[in-house]
Amino acid sequence: MIPTGIGKDSPGVDQILKPVYGYRNIEAPKSKRRRLISDEEKAALATQLMECKAAGMTRYKASKHLGISETLCRRLIAD
Repeated sequence: MIPTGIGKDSPGVDQILKPVYGYRNIEAPKSKRRRLISDEEKAALATQLMECKAAGMTRYKASKHLGISETLCRRLIAD
């Protein structure tokens, strides 16, 4: 037998509150992050991208060569 006053539901033991489950603990979705690029940087990257294109590189290869994301490459080409 367990002696009186030892169990977790005994009146002498401080009750520890469990964390509340539900929507309150869910974080809001993160906003999309974009790299802030000045017009001068954008122009310089665009010229480098055109040089890579003239050299016969694919968009993926050019993005790795320039050290930028492929999405940024696509946006620069679109602009």
